Amino acid sequence: MSRRGRFAVAFLAIAVGLAGMGAIWLTYKGPREAVSERYRLVSESADKREQVFHSDQPASVTAAGIADTAAPAQTIMDPTGVFYRYDSTIVAVTPAAEGAGSTVFVDPPETGYRRWFPYVGGLWALSAVGAGTLGGGGASFRGGGPGGGGK
Repeated sequence: MSRRGRFAVAFLAIAVGLAGMGAIWLTYKGPREAVSERYRLVSESADKREQVFHSDQPASVTAAGIADTAAPAQTIMDPTGVFYRYDSTIVAVTPAAEGAGSTVFVDPPETGYRRWFPYVGGLWALSAVGAGTLGGGGASFRGGGPGGGGK
């Protein structure tokens, strides 16, 4: 193949790759979008960072639909509900208080962690919520007990 032919093939491969990445970027839905497009908004904070939605479906079906659209970094399933941790959002799906359907809470990390601490506190470090990983600030803690390195 000539030099010009190799260049054309390489250019075409790069163009196809960029078009594919662009299509993924344009169709990606984050957790907030996945919820707001499917369910009815019930309430929200003044800054719209804390939102509550209603779904007519049971909590398990609602939660599965959200996870299929926006894959969470971590999931906790509890009899109380399903809790999803994302990089900058916590989504909790619980059975609706009135008995029909489910309630979906979409919160920023600090609010979600505080609200759902009894269910996620021992499993998600606050430093991980919003960071996307579990490394967080605790990784540099050295202790201080006997033989712990002292001061």
